[in-house]
Amino acid sequence: MTARAIIAPVSFGDTTLPKIELAYVRPVAGAVNDWAADILPVGLLASWPDLVSGLVLPSRSAAGNMPSVVTDGGRRIVRFDGVANWMQLAYAKPQPMTTVIVARMNELKAGNTVLAGGVHVRTDGTNTKMEVTAGTALGTSAAAVNTNWRIYIVVNNGANSSISVDGVEVAGNAGTSSRTFINLGINSAASVFNRTDYTRLAFLPYAATTAERASILAQMKAQYGL
Repeated sequence: MTARAIIAPVSFGDTTLPKIELAYVRPVAGAVNDWAADILPVGLLASWPDLVSGLVLPSRSAAGNMPSVVTDGGRRIVRFDGVANWMQLAYAKPQPMTTVIVARMNELKAGNTVLAGGVHVRTDGTNTKMEVTAGTALGTSAAAVNTNWRIYIVVNNGANSSISVDGVEVAGNAGTSSRTFINLGINSAASVFNRTDYTRLAFLPYAATTAERASILAQMKAQYGL
């Protein structure tokens, strides 16, 4: 189901009839937390509430340097400028877990991080492939590194882990480390900023099955036209 806007006129006793937009977004099935840019108003983003519990992902940037919410290609996105924007949340989650990310890297550089925090999704040291690492790097093919919108579905389950980019999946050992926090727009050491756009970030507290991963991929493709 795609996000829908309900436009309702509200009378204030004059001829002005403002529009109120109410966006509904279906959470990823099984997600314990699910951040969707669809629900956010355009402007600077101080905090991003998730769809499931309302858990807030806060900006760590200075007031005038927060990430921004913009409309791009018909979708609402959260944009990080690669200079001063970042968000961070303490987030202790053990394996097994599944992570869903819909994001676009706006520059390519070695170690560009899509998601950091104990378990990382990033380009490798030579910028030739994407990888997930929870102590051991599990990499994709070189074709996964570009500046297009991508759907990442990552299963962290020790030797039975996998990383999928737009449905092309590689399985193997990615290590056993737990997620400890969420960093967006910056690397795990909070020292290198990344120019990245996001429209979705969700976590499932288990290893999604092949059928569940296929269903999630179909939902993301349909919702975001990818």
